[in-house]
Amino acid sequence: MIPSPAIAKVFQGVASRQQMFRMFDRHAQRPNRWDGDAAPFYADEWFEIGETEHDYMFEILPPLWIRGSMFAMREYMTGSVTSVFFALRIDEAIRYFHGYCDLSDKASVETMRVAIIERESRPVRAMTRQERLEHIWSTTADDYRGYAGDKWPQSARGKRTVVLYGGNEGTFLKLLEELTDGEIAVKLPVHLAAFPPRSPREEDAMFTFSVVDVRVVIARGRTDAAANGGFRNPHYGLLPDKDERQGLWIVGDEGVYLLSNGKLAEGQRALAVYAEECDPKTNPDCRHYKRRYFGGDDGIVFIDAESLEAMLSTNPEATYLRAEFATETTQLSVITRS
Repeated sequence: MIPSPAIAKVFQGVASRQQMFRMFDRHAQRPNRWDGDAAPFYADEWFEIGETEHDYMFEILPPLWIRGSMFAMREYMTGSVTSVFFALRIDEAIRYFHGYCDLSDKASVETMRVAIIERESRPVRAMTRQERLEHIWSTTADDYRGYAGDKWPQSARGKRTVVLYGGNEGTFLKLLEELTDGEIAVKLPVHLAAFPPRSPREEDAMFTFSVVDVRVVIARGRTDAAANGGFRNPHYGLLPDKDERQGLWIVGDEGVYLLSNGKLAEGQRALAVYAEECDPKTNPDCRHYKRRYFGGDDGIVFIDAESLEAMLSTNPEATYLRAEFATETTQLSVITRS
């Protein structure tokens, strides 16, 4: 039997009380329910709840223990796995979560707490493929989900299945993990299907700009410089003549964007192109993304046009410029994606 991945967010949004109670036993239909160790199915799954639901669960039974803003349920779900409820401050707001922790592992509660904060400190209006699958499983009625049984190939038995509609062919079962992107979009609520897909965590800390847009910003800077007597100084006069050459700026304030750097006529505005991940017009969480991956303070990074164009020329098929920021460095690379 195949349990859910460790430290898994299993529902997008804030669960209602009805949804919360239903997700307490997401694996009720598992094969051999009363046999064997069910801990791997439940341990490390978590989802967000409201303050009312959090307080309700606190009052329903005396907790097993209380540790600061966390408490554990006295009744275990299975084996050494029990419900732990968290009240966590994330981005200056208190939010509430439920997670299943295996208390035989002394580090499990802290590991869960850190994982929740890490996940929710990323833009919430984005979902990984696994999060999409888990949300589908959590919200699909019992009659339309289950586990592969004896009629399935040996390698598939015990894996989760969902019912799909096949048009003239009627309904059919498919392994949850094998759903295509199109099938996932159909199964998700409309507002979640529209969320941008996210790559794994290690790929999140980046800003991408269309190569076409990059070239347009550079060209605009040159045009403005030719018309108005050179390039602007990004250092507000503190470093005269430094970086007054052709290039562009990566600016972080309300979002993160490229900005042309040619001098401007009175009343003229520079050309700005936002990163796909950090445009306030398209991503309500862009301020948070900017704070996390660019920094809390406003900033400007100058990129020399000659060096940037040389990089672009090494990969003519590249479609995006990717910028990643560390404490004192900026790493640029070009990537190709559809």
